[in-house]
Amino acid sequence: MSVLLARRALADGTPWEGFVLVDRLYDGQQDDVDSRPQAIELRRGVVAGIIPGPVPQGAPVIDLRGLTVMPPLVEPHGHLYFSPWPLDPTKRSDPGSKGRDAEISGAMEHAEQAFRAGIGLFRDLGDPAGYNLAVRRAAGDQALPLPRIQAAGAAIHRAGRYGR
Repeated sequence: MSVLLARRALADGTPWEGFVLVDRLYDGQQDDVDSRPQAIELRRGVVAGIIPGPVPQGAPVIDLRGLTVMPPLVEPHGHLYFSPWPLDPTKRSDPGSKGRDAEISGAMEHAEQAFRAGIGLFRDLGDPAGYNLAVRRAAGDQALPLPRIQAAGAAIHRAGRYGR
Protein backbone atom coordinates (compact mmCIF):
# COMPACT_ATOMS: atom_id res chain seq x y z
CA MET A 1 0.00 0.00 0.00
CA SER A 2 1.36 3.38 -0.83
CA VAL A 3 2.97 5.32 1.98
CA LEU A 4 1.50 8.45 0.46
CA LEU A 5 -2.02 7.09 0.89
CA ALA A 6 -1.58 5.87 4.44
CA ARG A 7 -0.27 9.29 5.56
CA ARG A 8 -2.59 11.41 3.42
CA ALA A 9 -4.38 13.96 5.57
CA LEU A 10 -7.21 16.37 5.03
CA ALA A 11 -6.75 20.13 5.42
CA ASP A 12 -7.68 19.92 9.11
CA GLY A 13 -5.02 17.24 9.71
CA THR A 14 -7.37 14.29 10.09
CA PRO A 15 -6.40 11.20 8.08
CA TRP A 16 -8.18 10.50 4.81
CA GLU A 17 -10.68 7.65 5.07
CA GLY A 18 -12.14 5.58 2.28
CA PHE A 19 -11.29 2.78 -0.11
CA VAL A 20 -8.35 2.20 -2.44
CA LEU A 21 -9.25 0.11 -5.48
CA VAL A 22 -6.50 -2.28 -6.59
CA ASP A 23 -6.20 -5.20 -8.95
CA ARG A 24 -2.68 -6.28 -7.92
CA LEU A 25 -1.76 -6.44 -4.24
CA TYR A 26 1.42 -7.68 -2.61
CA ASP A 27 0.83 -7.84 1.13
CA GLY A 28 4.28 -9.10 2.19
CA GLN A 29 2.73 -12.28 3.61
CA GLN A 30 2.31 -14.32 0.41
CA ASP A 31 4.91 -15.47 -2.10
CA ASP A 32 3.16 -13.89 -5.08
CA VAL A 33 1.18 -10.82 -6.04
CA ASP A 34 -2.58 -11.29 -5.60
CA SER A 35 -4.07 -10.36 -8.98
CA ARG A 36 -7.74 -10.10 -8.03
CA PRO A 37 -9.75 -6.87 -7.91
CA GLN A 38 -9.94 -5.75 -4.27
CA ALA A 39 -10.55 -2.67 -2.16
CA ILE A 40 -8.35 -1.63 0.75
CA GLU A 41 -10.29 0.21 3.45
CA LEU A 42 -8.44 2.99 5.27
CA ARG A 43 -9.68 4.27 8.63
CA ARG A 44 -7.80 6.74 10.83
CA GLY A 45 -4.70 6.45 8.65
CA VAL A 46 -4.38 2.65 8.86
CA VAL A 47 -5.60 -0.33 6.85
CA ALA A 48 -8.87 -1.48 8.41
CA GLY A 49 -9.48 -4.34 6.00
CA ILE A 50 -9.43 -5.65 2.47
CA ILE A 51 -12.65 -6.58 0.73
CA PRO A 52 -13.04 -8.52 -2.53
CA GLY A 53 -16.26 -6.92 -3.72
CA PRO A 54 -17.56 -3.50 -4.57
CA VAL A 55 -17.22 -0.64 -2.10
CA PRO A 56 -20.24 0.91 -0.39
CA GLN A 57 -22.15 3.40 -2.54
CA GLY A 58 -20.89 6.97 -2.10
CA ALA A 59 -17.71 5.98 -0.21
CA PRO A 60 -14.57 8.02 -0.97
CA VAL A 61 -12.41 6.10 -3.45
CA ILE A 62 -8.89 6.30 -4.84
CA ASP A 63 -8.50 4.18 -7.97
CA LEU A 64 -5.11 2.47 -8.27
CA ARG A 65 -6.19 -0.29 -10.61
CA GLY A 66 -3.40 -1.04 -13.06
CA LEU A 67 -0.71 -0.53 -10.41
CA THR A 68 0.83 -3.00 -8.01
CA VAL A 69 0.19 -1.92 -4.43
CA MET A 70 2.42 -3.04 -1.56
CA PRO A 71 3.29 -2.12 2.03
CA PRO A 72 5.85 0.64 2.56
CA LEU A 73 9.53 -0.26 2.81
CA VAL A 74 11.66 -0.01 5.98
CA GLU A 75 15.14 1.52 6.12
CA PRO A 76 16.63 -0.40 9.06
CA HIS A 77 19.94 1.50 9.39
CA GLY A 78 20.30 4.92 7.87
CA HIS A 79 21.44 8.46 8.56
CA LEU A 80 19.15 11.23 7.29
CA TYR A 81 21.68 13.89 8.15
CA PHE A 82 24.68 12.49 6.31
CA SER A 83 25.10 12.51 2.57
CA PRO A 84 27.37 10.04 0.77
CA TRP A 85 28.20 12.55 -1.96
CA PRO A 86 30.70 13.37 -3.12
CA LEU A 87 32.06 9.84 -2.79
CA ASP A 88 35.48 11.14 -1.73
CA PRO A 89 34.96 11.88 1.99
CA THR A 90 37.71 14.53 1.96
CA LYS A 91 35.55 16.64 -0.38
CA ARG A 92 32.38 16.51 1.76
CA SER A 93 31.43 19.43 3.95
CA ASP A 94 32.09 19.02 7.66
CA PRO A 95 29.05 18.22 9.81
CA GLY A 96 27.57 21.38 11.26
CA SER A 97 29.43 23.69 8.86
CA LYS A 98 26.20 25.06 7.35
CA GLY A 99 24.44 26.09 10.56
CA ARG A 100 21.73 24.25 12.46
CA ASP A 101 18.72 25.32 10.34
CA ALA A 102 20.43 24.49 7.04
CA GLU A 103 21.64 21.13 8.37
CA ILE A 104 18.15 20.18 9.55
CA SER A 105 16.68 21.34 6.23
CA GLY A 106 19.09 19.04 4.38
CA ALA A 107 18.12 16.11 6.60
CA MET A 108 14.45 16.90 5.96
CA GLU A 109 15.12 16.76 2.21
CA HIS A 110 16.72 13.33 2.62
CA ALA A 111 13.67 12.16 4.60
CA GLU A 112 11.33 13.40 1.88
CA GLN A 113 13.40 11.63 -0.80
CA ALA A 114 13.18 8.41 1.22
CA PHE A 115 9.42 8.81 1.58
CA ARG A 116 8.91 9.40 -2.12
CA ALA A 117 10.97 6.25 -2.80
CA GLY A 118 8.44 4.23 -0.78
CA ILE A 119 10.10 4.14 2.63
CA GLY A 120 7.45 4.29 5.34
CA LEU A 121 9.74 3.77 8.35
CA PHE A 122 13.27 5.15 8.61
CA ARG A 123 15.48 4.09 11.51
CA ASP A 124 18.06 6.85 11.87
CA LEU A 125 21.02 5.70 13.93
CA GLY A 126 22.46 9.07 14.84
CA ASP A 127 24.39 12.13 13.78
CA PRO A 128 26.85 14.41 15.61
CA ALA A 129 24.27 16.93 16.83
CA GLY A 130 21.07 14.88 17.00
CA TYR A 131 19.50 16.66 14.02
CA ASN A 132 17.55 13.45 13.42
CA LEU A 133 15.44 14.28 16.48
CA ALA A 134 14.25 17.51 14.83
CA VAL A 135 13.36 15.56 11.69
CA ARG A 136 11.51 12.97 13.79
CA ARG A 137 9.44 15.74 15.40
CA ALA A 138 8.58 17.15 11.97
CA ALA A 139 7.61 13.68 10.70
CA GLY A 140 4.92 13.57 13.39
CA ASP A 141 2.96 16.07 11.27
CA GLN A 142 0.86 13.70 9.16
CA ALA A 143 0.45 16.34 6.43
CA LEU A 144 4.19 16.38 5.61
CA PRO A 145 5.53 13.91 3.03
CA LEU A 146 7.90 12.17 5.46
CA PRO A 147 8.22 8.59 6.67
CA ARG A 148 7.80 7.66 10.31
CA ILE A 149 11.19 8.09 11.91
CA GLN A 150 12.81 6.26 14.79
CA ALA A 151 15.81 8.34 15.79
CA ALA A 152 18.74 7.52 18.05
CA GLY A 153 19.72 11.16 18.66
CA ALA A 154 23.39 12.09 18.79
CA ALA A 155 25.70 9.43 17.37
CA ILE A 156 28.24 7.68 19.52
CA HIS A 157 31.55 6.95 17.83
CA ARG A 158 35.13 6.10 18.62
CA ALA A 159 37.75 8.70 17.70
CA GLY A 160 39.76 7.63 14.66
CA ARG A 161 37.19 4.95 13.79
CA TYR A 162 33.77 4.84 12.14
CA GLY A 163 31.98 8.20 12.32
CA ARG A 164 33.49 11.61 12.93
